[in-house]
Amino acid sequence: MALGFTVSYFIIFIISTVYLYKKENKVDLFSVICGVISLAGAVTFTLYANYFMNAIMFVLIGGLFTLYCLGISGSYSHSRGNFKMLFDLFFGAFIHPFENFPAVFGGIRAGAKKGKKGYSAAIGALLAVPVLVVIIPLLPISDSAPGRILRGWPS
Repeated sequence: MALGFTVSYFIIFIISTVYLYKKENKVDLFSVICGVISLAGAVTFTLYANYFMNAIMFVLIGGLFTLYCLGISGSYSHSRGNFKMLFDLFFGAFIHPFENFPAVFGGIRAGAKKGKKGYSAAIGALLAVPVLVVIIPLLPISDSAPGRILRGWPS
């Protein structure tokens, strides 16, 4: 996860900032500091190969990034500097991203009734999962590069 994680995180950070930033929202210093610290934390993946430290940093970066995104989008429901901000962190990371899943499946059903290709795309995605389950274990046998990547994964 070394340099690949750091570069990927920087790209995701920039794209998220461009997407979520609204001029009418006042971005506070706390949110900006959370974003800067998360960027600095992502650099540690490139500098150090300690699995324990990287696991802890991964969780911290995720929390700081969530607080940053909540701040730049103006989505805080509790005041910052209060312990209730932890509820915003929890809901922003685990509840809000998944609360609109029923609408996605409803849209697929509505598209299938109208003869659109959304239903076919959903079936194609579901059929791809078993194929990936078969192909991914075969990759290390065919080439040494995927073998190095997948060596630490449980089989």
